[in-house]
Amino acid sequence: MQVHLFGNVEGFHYQRPQINLFDLAKEQNNQPVKFKDTEAGKDLPVIKLNISEEGLRALHGSKLHGSVDLEAEQKQMEFYAEHQPIENFRNRLSREVQDEIAKLKEEDPDKNITIEDKKNIIMNSFQTMAKEVVSGHDDGTRIRYIADPDSEDGYRKLSKEDELLILQQEFDDYVESRFGLQHQKESEMVAKAVNRLQDIKLEMGRGDIRYYEPEKIPEGFAEEMQNSAKSYVASLSESGKKVSEDSKKSESTTMNTDRVDREIRELKEKKARLEQEMNMANEQKKKEIAVELRQVEMELVQKDNDTYRRQHAVIS
Repeated sequence: MQVHLFGNVEGFHYQRPQINLFDLAKEQNNQPVKFKDTEAGKDLPVIKLNISEEGLRALHGSKLHGSVDLEAEQKQMEFYAEHQPIENFRNRLSREVQDEIAKLKEEDPDKNITIEDKKNIIMNSFQTMAKEVVSGHDDGTRIRYIADPDSEDGYRKLSKEDELLILQQEFDDYVESRFGLQHQKESEMVAKAVNRLQDIKLEMGRGDIRYYEPEKIPEGFAEEMQNSAKSYVASLSESGKKVSEDSKKSESTTMNTDRVDREIRELKEKKARLEQEMNMANEQKKKEIAVELRQVEMELVQKDNDTYRRQHAVIS
């Protein structure tokens, strides 16, 4: 299932308008017509009343239907600026792959797009997105949320690790849909149906009598791509880590990672157990185990690295 993201676009943050209507009116020497100077008010006694800026806003809001509270409107604009719908990872991956394949076809109409060409395009797109996530969070320009009914305003802000996890999950799903066993079975069924139609057209003396073959996908192709993506994310985490001030003071402090190491060890043991259960399970059970196994693998990618160990170590 695709995860819908919300956030700022290209590092954009809402900027308050630099216009103050009250100051602007003063600068322009605005002189509205007074009621006492009108035909209707010339014979009425003059009543002087000083209303504060806040009072004018309240009066305006209470007397004129459809008017807005400027401060509330401004806050709402700020909120929407950081909670804009963002193209999710899977949609972007699909779009970029299609664009790159179309570009190759334009450059060479006779070119045969191989499965390796597709793999390279998909991996390049994934790596670009992963680098954007890491660099954007590291320099503080990237803000992403997901809908969360349990949060105060309906959104939960994502950490860098959260986003990378979502990216990996959507990449895995995309690759599985393009190169997985189910895709291969469906492609074979479609090819058989099309070829049956061609046979009927041949019997009727019609058609180009062109037969179709499903794309040949090497065994383990999807799994290899998924594992490569996980390794790439892990390498980004390692190469992008920064030495904190606390780690520089290692002479006077001690970092205990026993709890984290135990947590990772238990995850690895669980992974081995699930793999063993999968080998002995029937087809239906294998699908259930595969879902749990993928979650464990993703959790290992997130936690089995030095960055996670440092962040969750006990400092003494």
